Amino acid sequence: MPEINGDPKSGNLSISCHFDEFKCVLEVIQNFKVLSDGEESTNKNKAALKMIQNQNSGSVKNDNSNGTDVSKSTKGKEKRTRANKNAMVESIVDNDILLKLVNDEDFGDIQIVVRGKKFRVHRILLGNQSKIFSIIFGKLKDGQKNSVSIDDVDERIFLEILRFIYFNKVHEIEKYAKELLPAAIKYSIEKLEEKCVETVSKNIVTENVIEYLRLADMYRLEKLRKQTINFIASNLADVMKSSSYNSIKMMKRDSLYELIQAIMTKLSENSCDRP
Repeated sequence: MPEINGDPKSGNLSISCHFDEFKCVLEVIQNFKVLSDGEESTNKNKAALKMIQNQNSGSVKNDNSNGTDVSKSTKGKEKRTRANKNAMVESIVDNDILLKLVNDEDFGDIQIVVRGKKFRVHRILLGNQSKIFSIIFGKLKDGQKNSVSIDDVDERIFLEILRFIYFNKVHEIEKYAKELLPAAIKYSIEKLEEKCVETVSKNIVTENVIEYLRLADMYRLEKLRKQTINFIASNLADVMKSSSYNSIKMMKRDSLYELIQAIMTKLSENSCDRP
């Protein structure tokens, strides 16, 4: 059984447990946090209730105003609608141009077959952006000089890789970042990797933080790993309630140890902030 010694309020905790008991350790630490934060939580609830009451009274005043807020809201919606339409038109144009470029029979000098889908592309562009493609193209034998097969990337993901190589952008990066990241790493497209890590980091929530931590461990993404560990330590109660929490046992040992340390540090900081 895990043994936890020390005072959680002071942050001086020592933990002794087996690897499979880490989940239990986190639960015990959270129990310590709940006990030590009990009085503070009550005060916070009262403060939150008062804030809600103030916001409600404020919203009534706005509703009874001369209509300026409603006008601003309408103009804001119209502006967003125009922006969405412009983005849609731009996306259609980009797709049209991209599909022409990646099916260029006149000047495309190499064919890449992705799970049966053929792309006629320009080797100088792919080789310049990807070290791996440069190596692949350089090692092709005479009979293979015009064709390369790829089976480890989905067709739509590869199309976004090509979009980035040709236009330095990705369509719906928030949607595809998690799938693009492993491909960007594998094919050594460094700028795309950086863009994907940045996007993933901005979209960390309780339901995906453990998955992103495992992703960071798998590909040695130190910045993302630290961000996910800090997020879990700061939002431990919510993460423990999430559907992904059970997968915490699949994390690497080093990350679990660091996570425990981050949680204890956070407890120590919280106790120092109390009067």
